[in-house]
Amino acid sequence: MSQFSIYCKDKLVGHSKLESSDPPMGVAFGDFIPNNTYEDVKPEIVVSYGHQEHLELKVFTESGKQIPCIAVAIQDNTAELPEWLIVEVLGIPYPEYEEIFPQHVEAYKNKFKK
Repeated sequence: MSQFSIYCKDKLVGHSKLESSDPPMGVAFGDFIPNNTYEDVKPEIVVSYGHQEHLELKVFTESGKQIPCIAVAIQDNTAELPEWLIVEVLGIPYPEYEEIFPQHVEAYKNKFKK
């Protein structure tokens, strides 16, 4: 499974495998693995979930291509649950979604096979 790089403005703040999905909605999400730089932006992330446009969050593939999307959000609830760090990539258009996440699209299609 691919590993994706998560940036806040122009600083790498962590990675994710974006292991979960909702293909019809163009959504991919997964555990967020922060690096040391994340600590610099963590306070803003925690208080601004749902309104993080000012953080200019971006996601890049392993080949360095930015994933086109409507929004990227980091949900940090580690104050309550130490393992609760999630990154969400919302509104990824087709055909890019299928090119980046063929395994998610295939798993979704397989739900309807008899």
